[in-house]
Amino acid sequence: MTKREVVWLLIRLAGVFFAYLTVVTLFTVVTSGWSTIFAPPKLDVPSANGNRGTTMPGIQPVTPYDPSFGANPNQIATPTPAVAEPVKPEDKAKREAIMKVIGGILLILLYAGLSFYFLRDGRILYMLLMREDSDKPKKSEPEVTTLNL
Repeated sequence: MTKREVVWLLIRLAGVFFAYLTVVTLFTVVTSGWSTIFAPPKLDVPSANGNRGTTMPGIQPVTPYDPSFGANPNQIATPTPAVAEPVKPEDKAKREAIMKVIGGILLILLYAGLSFYFLRDGRILYMLLMREDSDKPKKSEPEVTTLNL
């Protein structure tokens, strides 16, 4: 095989690899989208058939140490009231699930574009891989010893 054939084979192989990644990511997005749409309801609400849900424990607030009280490190500052309303866990979980679906769709577009380019054309990568001018020794400039005025 010549260098030209090997380079085209590598470019086509990269295109097939990105096409494979497109298909795998498509299945991932379909399953994560399906689980986002049909997510279970809140776990801490008892159901109609008598099953009790579990409640998630809250995070205990930590009071920071304030050095203005003196040299005693056991004294702590008074806790400051929280200004922002806490985010509900189910809202956070839904937002994360939707971001995973959107990220997967963006990956599908990226992989599909790269696979289409490599399988269809790939000339820029071909030109980068076929460069041979870096192998040639550079010719030095002739030295000028006299001035012709």
